[in-house]
Amino acid sequence: METNTNYHSHNCTLYPGDYFPILNPEEIMTELKKPHEGDRLQPFINVSYHENYFKVEAAIPGLKREDFFISVDDHVLSISVLHKKTTDDVNKQFQLHEFNYECFSRNIPLPDNIETEFVRADYLNGILSIYFPNSNAVQKHAHTHVVVY
Repeated sequence: METNTNYHSHNCTLYPGDYFPILNPEEIMTELKKPHEGDRLQPFINVSYHENYFKVEAAIPGLKREDFFISVDDHVLSISVLHKKTTDDVNKQFQLHEFNYECFSRNIPLPDNIETEFVRADYLNGILSIYFPNSNAVQKHAHTHVVVY
């Protein structure tokens, strides 16, 4: 699969090497719009306020940091995941096979008094943590892509 990186506006200097998600945002949205049987599972979310930052945590085990597409637009945090499962069933004959991908999207409203430009995110032991620095003023509506470390 070819990686499309034209939506990245800068190289990451904090993490050794460059960060390139496996899929681009258009591929994630296309997969999320496909019809699925039953309800999609949504990750459990914790939101906490601290003196210097606002924190969002999501319990999403079994993924890699490249599986996440995270953005902030108009003070709404969007967490999307498209994870291709690897199967050992290559030689099996299926009558129906629909579960090679796990995908979901979750939108979380954010307070107006946080910085959306200096967001930090990490994924450790199945927990995605996203940190927003607090601000003394109401911030403008910005669009930001968040890199997961």
